[in-house]
Amino acid sequence: MIVGRSEERELLRRLIAGAREERAGVLLLRGETGIGKTTLLGFTAEAADGFHVLYVQGDESEVEIPFAGLSWLLDPLSALSAQLPPVQAQALAGALYQGPAAGGDRMAFAAATLTLLAAAADRQPLLIAIDDAQWLDVPSLEAMVFAARRLKAEAIAMVLTARPPEDVRAEVNRLLEALPELVVTGLDPCSARELLAAHYVGISPEVLTERVTESAGNPLALLELPALSED
Repeated sequence: MIVGRSEERELLRRLIAGAREERAGVLLLRGETGIGKTTLLGFTAEAADGFHVLYVQGDESEVEIPFAGLSWLLDPLSALSAQLPPVQAQALAGALYQGPAAGGDRMAFAAATLTLLAAAADRQPLLIAIDDAQWLDVPSLEAMVFAARRLKAEAIAMVLTARPPEDVRAEVNRLLEALPELVVTGLDPCSARELLAAHYVGISPEVLTERVTESAGNPLALLELPALSED
């Protein structure tokens, strides 16, 4: 369920509409845990009707594995690898564990990522949805940011989520800061009340007000405040 967020949703709709018209767009959603970034990412995927959605969620357990994130993201496009220049194809095959071990040519990995995404978008509009980007391995994120900064007249929308800068490694922040950013803040009081009332029918107005204040509009905090059902 998504309540409020009218400005955020409109921005994401425009991003998708632009991609439909081959005007690529990129947006990084920044915010604290539970603030609703993943919900907005899901809204974007729903709005991208007719798009091929490539989704990956960063995982802290794989953060030290080079190209782990990229392998998840690009595996559905492996059939298009034949369209890559040989050097790029060889580099990407190694990075995705589909060929000899990848060498150290990071430019080849990044260029191959961009070429592959563009080839996929020639067939069908593309939404690249990356959740918890702060937990992507650096080589994968580097390739994705390289591609994001060079997207122009492609039917591609890219939306990433990440925690605030103070909760993210410096090397990752350096990459993410190159992207257009929207800070996701707490729900406004009316939307917070609506969300809480929808999950707890019959809750009193006094408790609603108390809980909204305590949560500072964070949806996760709002719904997980202790002893709510006892009030």
